[in-house]
Amino acid sequence: MPIPLPPPQPRRARRSPERLLFDEMRSELVSLLHLGHVRPGDRLPSIRTLAHERRCDHRSVARAYRTLEAEGLVEIRGRSGIFASGTAESMPNSVGTDAVRLVAGVLVEAWQHKMYPADLSSLLLRGLDSSGLCCACVESNRDQMVAYTTEIEAIAGVTALPFYIGPTDRHQVGDRRLTERLKGAIAAVDLVVTTKYHARAVRAAIGTSGVPLVTIRINPELISAVRQHVATSGLTVIAATAEFGDRIRSMYGATAKARDNIRVIIASDAAALRRLDPQAPVLLTRAAQEMLPQLQNVPLVFPHSPTLDVGTLAELSRAIVTVNLRRHAAQPRA
Repeated sequence: MPIPLPPPQPRRARRSPERLLFDEMRSELVSLLHLGHVRPGDRLPSIRTLAHERRCDHRSVARAYRTLEAEGLVEIRGRSGIFASGTAESMPNSVGTDAVRLVAGVLVEAWQHKMYPADLSSLLLRGLDSSGLCCACVESNRDQMVAYTTEIEAIAGVTALPFYIGPTDRHQVGDRRLTERLKGAIAAVDLVVTTKYHARAVRAAIGTSGVPLVTIRINPELISAVRQHVATSGLTVIAATAEFGDRIRSMYGATAKARDNIRVIIASDAAALRRLDPQAPVLLTRAAQEMLPQLQNVPLVFPHSPTLDVGTLAELSRAIVTVNLRRHAAQPRA
């Protein structure tokens, strides 16, 4: 099919010097934006600078800049200067803009890897399906177990199965019985989640099985909030188990003063709970809250979520995608 010719252009009327200046400025700016040599937010030459360079009246340059501003190409910020503002067709702020940017960013990154929307859609469907996936969460106390399994299931959509092991000082990496128990649990799940306290023992049990291991790290904002309370007003911990309190002391009680500033109350200690200041924030674990519904509205040092840091969530996402793609690769083709 022949390519149609463009329609004939009307004969241009003779342009005034001021119109010629504006057309030149507009053409140059649009070209620079198109090529990426100028980006939205970049400072442009001042009126006086441009008037000197072009040997024309600065009032003509000012009028040209105001016309460019009316088109949405520049932004005049008083004494701060003149800046490129992109095109008038820029998307306005609206509901859903964050979602649009997220999806658009994924599409651009896929394009950079020579992957196009149809391929990306298929890959996402295969890689992100969490239904039917199970992970073993290995921990030694109920407080952390409930926090981790609850958040993993809510965020990742996988079934998190608790696997309790004893305190770390009773279970070393060479413990054959522990290794066999872990191997049995790992054989029934798709991935394993644990903390640094038990990672070596879990890694030894995984061996060469290829089951992904995700090592939990704590949200730094939670760590900062706890440290601030330990250093200033003191920290009251309400936990389901004494072991969680011991772990908090080992993590944040570096000095005798810090240890004295950490008070641990076990959820079953009714007398200690009655003495609580109802206005003072506490570190209340999810497990303890389940045991103490009367503390639903107690002020918290930090909300129950997010407990996990962004790096852990990224690692968990990679593990889920890895497991799913392996599954699809192993399925016989129709």
